[in-house]
Amino acid sequence: MGANYFDMDNGTVVVYLPGAVTDYNITVDGTQMQEAKENYTLELAKFVGDAATVEKAITNTISVGTSKTTHNGEGEGDQCRSARACLLLKW
Repeated sequence: MGANYFDMDNGTVVVYLPGAVTDYNITVDGTQMQEAKENYTLELAKFVGDAATVEKAITNTISVGTSKTTHNGEGEGDQCRSARACLLLKW
């Protein structure tokens, strides 16, 4: 089973990665934002069947024209360089 992407049309984007993916980057891209600054929350969750357990929540603020990257949910890293999977979330 591969990755799946769902845009919930309410500001929520859900990306399902296969359980075998353990090395990844997530980049929040603010280059096309409408506001000067926006708050966002990334929730890293594990799914077992239909039930999700949030393992970590990352809340931050992004400014227009910038991006923020987290590597495996830990701190900021280089944009999509060393990870096997890269998720890019744009607003």
